[in-house]
Amino acid sequence: MEKTDDKIISDIISKDIVELLDLGDLPKEKQEEYRQLATQTVCNRAFTRLTDTLEEKDLLEDYQKVPEDDKSVRDFLTKNSIDIDNLIAEEAVIYKAQMKVLNDVLSVGISLKSTE
Repeated sequence: MEKTDDKIISDIISKDIVELLDLGDLPKEKQEEYRQLATQTVCNRAFTRLTDTLEEKDLLEDYQKVPEDDKSVRDFLTKNSIDIDNLIAEEAVIYKAQMKVLNDVLSVGISLKSTE
């Protein structure tokens, strides 16, 4: 892997969404809106993946019976070998990578439409 690729991967992992997309010149309120939107998007994606995983393991019905406090949910997931923290981290990296690619494509003016 080239050093440029290593830097891109490092940036995606370590930078927050505002820094990654070079939005630091925006007003602080707008930056916070982007952070909140990114957080909500990652949470929604993680919940969807969690639901899919529970369905695949035939655990969705059992999960729905778990009390909604954090300890009970975490205990249930741990007992069933579902690492929610890793799942959320993966979704955050995927989201940031997708946003970085889209931002880069839009910044150089490449058309997203297929050319036929």
